[in-house]
Amino acid sequence: MSARDLGDTDVLMRRRVAAAVALGVWSASVVLVAGPTGAAHAAEGTDCLQTDESPEPVSGSNAPYDRLDMADAHAELDRTGDGLGAGVDVVVVDAGMRTGAVDQQTASGYAGGQEVVNPHASVVAGIVNGADQPADGGAASVPIGFAPQAQLHSVRVYEAPPAEGDASADVQYPTADLLAAGLQAVAQRLRSNDLSARTVVVVPFVVAGTPSVKAAIDAVVGAGGLLVATGGDRPPDTGALLGDFAVSEALPPKADARGMAWPAAHPKALAVGVDPVPWGADASGSFLPNSDVDLGAPAGGGVSRGLDGQACVVESPSSDWAAAAVAGVAALVWSKFSDLDAAGVRQRLLETSDGNAAAPSPFTGQGVIQPIAALDRRPGAWAEDAGAASTEEARRAPAPRKPADVLAETRSEAVWWGLVCGGLLVVALTLRPVLARRRR
Repeated sequence: MSARDLGDTDVLMRRRVAAAVALGVWSASVVLVAGPTGAAHAAEGTDCLQTDESPEPVSGSNAPYDRLDMADAHAELDRTGDGLGAGVDVVVVDAGMRTGAVDQQTASGYAGGQEVVNPHASVVAGIVNGADQPADGGAASVPIGFAPQAQLHSVRVYEAPPAEGDASADVQYPTADLLAAGLQAVAQRLRSNDLSARTVVVVPFVVAGTPSVKAAIDAVVGAGGLLVATGGDRPPDTGALLGDFAVSEALPPKADARGMAWPAAHPKALAVGVDPVPWGADASGSFLPNSDVDLGAPAGGGVSRGLDGQACVVESPSSDWAAAAVAGVAALVWSKFSDLDAAGVRQRLLETSDGNAAAPSPFTGQGVIQPIAALDRRPGAWAEDAGAASTEEARRAPAPRKPADVLAETRSEAVWWGLVCGGLLVVALTLRPVLARRRR
C-alpha cells in the first residue's frame, strides 16, 4: 500500500473515530435529558357545572386522581382484599341530586320545590364514588370515583331565594338554618343506626357560624360521624358571605378567615383546603386563606359526574372539590380499618399528610393528603390506639419514603461517559491540524 493510500486510510479512520465520538456525545445527551414524558393530557369535555343533556365524552386524564396516585391505592386495596369504600356511608349535604344517590331527603323547613337544578352536589358525589367512564367507541376509559364502593346519600339544603323577583329555577343557595336542620337529620339517622357506624358527612360550602349550626355539628360528631368541610373559596363579590375576602381590585386580600367559615371552623370537623401546586401564586387570589384548614387536596382539573349523571370535566377550581376528594379517601381508609372511629380516621389522614404540622399553611393545613400512606401505615406503629390518641393533637408521621430512582445509576454513568466522550472529541479536534501538517 502506498504512502498516499496509508494517509487516506488514516484520515478516514480519524473521521470515523471523530464521528463515533460525536455520536457518543449526542447519545449521552439524549440519555441525560430523557425522563418523564411530561404531564398527561388534561381532561377535556363538557363542563360539570353546565346542565347539557348531551355531553361530549371526556378525553384526557383525571388530574387530581392521578396526582394522588389513586390507581395505586385501589390496586393495593384489591391486592389485600379490602373494599374500595365498601361498608362506608357518605352523606353529601348540598344541593341535591337527580341521579346516583342511594336515597335523598330534604332538610326540615326546606321550601325549594322538587326539581334539582344545581349540579354542585352531583359533582361532589361523582368525585367521591362516581362510576368510571368506560371505553366506548372513540371514548377512552377514564377513572372517576375515589371510593366507588361507598354508599352515597344526599341531603338537600339548597333552595331558591325567597325574595320576590329574585326567585329563579336556575338560582339556589344554602342557608345556615337549612344546613343545621340537615345535619340534625343526619345525626338522628346515625343514632338510630339508619346510617352505618362508618359514615362520612361532607359539607362542600360555607355558612355563618350560628348557634344552630354549631349544635348540629356537635350532634353529628357526637353520633359518630366524620364531618368533612371545605375551607372555602374567595367569594365573587363583597355582598356575599365573607365578602371582606372577595376577589376585588379595590380590596386587598385578607390574610386569614379563621373562625368565620363554618362548618370548617368547628374544631372536630376535618377542614379541607387547596393543594396550591398547580395554581402557584394564583392560589391566594382564588382560594380562601383559612388557618382552620387541616388538610389540602387537589381542587380542579379533574373528572366527575354532572347533574344528568354523565361524565364531565371539573373546570372551575374550588376547595369544594378538594373536600370531596378527602371524603373519598376517608371512605377508603375507613373501609380498610373498620375498627377505627371517626376521630381515628381523621387522625390517620392528618398524620400521613405530607406537610409540616409545626408550620401549618392556611391553604393545606398540616399538608396535602396522601392516600397510599394513609392506607399503608400499620395501626400498631402508633404509641396508643387510634381511638384514644384521636382526642389529642395529631402527631406527625414520617414523610412517605421517596420512590427509588431506578435510573439514577444509569444517568450517573451517562454523565461520565458524556464527559469522557466530550473530552475525546476535544482532543481529536485539537490534534487534527497537527496531524494534517505532519502529512504534508
